[in-house]
Amino acid sequence: MAVDFVPPDFDGAELRIGIVQARFNEWAGRALAEACLNELITLGVDEGDITHVTVPGALEIPVVLARLAATEDFDALVALGCVIRGETYHFKVVANESARASSSARPSVPRVSARCPSIAAASCPPTSH
Repeated sequence: MAVDFVPPDFDGAELRIGIVQARFNEWAGRALAEACLNELITLGVDEGDITHVTVPGALEIPVVLARLAATEDFDALVALGCVIRGETYHFKVVANESARASSSARPSVPRVSARCPSIAAASCPPTSH
């Protein structure tokens, strides 16, 4: 039996994208946002079809994702934040809760999230695929 292969569609033309970026650890978040915006434009998403919102930290991302999803104006939402593992339990709480809440914002809208497990990982330049 032959396997049906559906090639990925990397055509971003006419897609409306919402990006929610945490300002905490701004140096890493800025790098993530720049890489994300560059990749979206490379894929053909028009700059006018991208809405970029910033929030204080990772725990606020899901609130804004839910509000954007409720508008039904977006084909996909992107969550960008840098939660760096430290010496306390705080990292796990913030990383887990922001990821959990982001994934339940609205199941019908695709979301992409980025987390950084360490300062070294956050400092690495983004790679494109």
